[in-house]
Amino acid sequence: MFATAHHRSHLAEVIIGLMVVVALTLAVASTIHFGVELAGIDDPFPGAALPEAIIAVVVFAGAVAAVLSVPRAWGWALGTTIFAIIGFLVGLRFTLFGGRPIVSGDVVYHLAGLLILIVTAVLLLSRPGHEAFRKG
Repeated sequence: MFATAHHRSHLAEVIIGLMVVVALTLAVASTIHFGVELAGIDDPFPGAALPEAIIAVVVFAGAVAAVLSVPRAWGWALGTTIFAIIGFLVGLRFTLFGGRPIVSGDVVYHLAGLLILIVTAVLLLSRPGHEAFRKG
C-alpha cells in the first residue's frame, strides 16, 4: 500500500521537493540547450541538452518512487541523487574546461545544483532521512 502525503514525514517531503526542483531546473536547462529561448535566455549547446534531459528524467523518477513509497524508495531516491551529483560534476567540468567561453551563469547553476544535491544526499544518508522512507 502506498503512503499518503498525510503519512509522509516532513523530512521526506523536503527531500522529494529538493529532487523535484533539481529535475525541473535540469528540464529547463536542457530545453534551453536544445535551442529554445526561455525567459530571454538563449544558450544552444546540444552537447549538454541530452545529458541534462536524461538526468532530469532519472531524478524525477527517483522523486516519483519516493512519493509513491515504492519498495526501496529510499534507495531509489539516494541512487538517483548520486547519479545527478555525478552528472553535475561532469557538467561543471565541461563548463569550466570544455573549450567554450566560461559563462558565469552556467558555473553558478552547476554549483547551486551540486549544493542542492549534496544537501539532499546528506539528508538521505542521515538516520532521520533513512527512517523518513520506512513504511510504517
